[in-house]
Amino acid sequence: MIGDSTCLITNVEVKSPGSVHNSRIFRESTLCHSFEQVCDVLSTPSIHQAFDQTDIRCLVLRGLPVIFGDDPSDFFKACFDVDDEDSYSHVPVGILCREQENVAQHLQSLHLNPSSVGIILEGKVVMDKLENLLQAMCLLFGLTYALHLNYPKCMKNTFNFIQQSVSKSELKPKIQS
Repeated sequence: MIGDSTCLITNVEVKSPGSVHNSRIFRESTLCHSFEQVCDVLSTPSIHQAFDQTDIRCLVLRGLPVIFGDDPSDFFKACFDVDDEDSYSHVPVGILCREQENVAQHLQSLHLNPSSVGIILEGKVVMDKLENLLQAMCLLFGLTYALHLNYPKCMKNTFNFIQQSVSKSELKPKIQS
């Protein structure tokens, strides 16, 4: 165990006879089992008939904050095309799905086919008319790095997981548990 000058633990190395690799710790974690369950559900033929591949990826992206204990309510925002900025003017960093008023209510809650997707920075839509949630998230990561922005506090675990998954670096202990 390694700690810093304020007595906070900064690193824990788990060892046993034969040493335990991080991938084994992750494979045996509840997080890994949760992902396997989600993957099993998403691989059923009935899901593939109801949704296309992009829709499934958007659903997974919307589910990650729930798995990691983040609160996506101040990150993922939705409004109708005719709405004003009041619903997202307080959002420092987020994604906006603009819905069509004639779409069924149960489909709106999923935000799978919004009329437009945008990126919110400091309460303003800085990019709009993106194809889908996945494209918006990728562009938001690019903006985060280009503008040296911090990850949104309400989505910190989710952003850390995505970053570490993409960069193939080790997951932080909090994310593994």
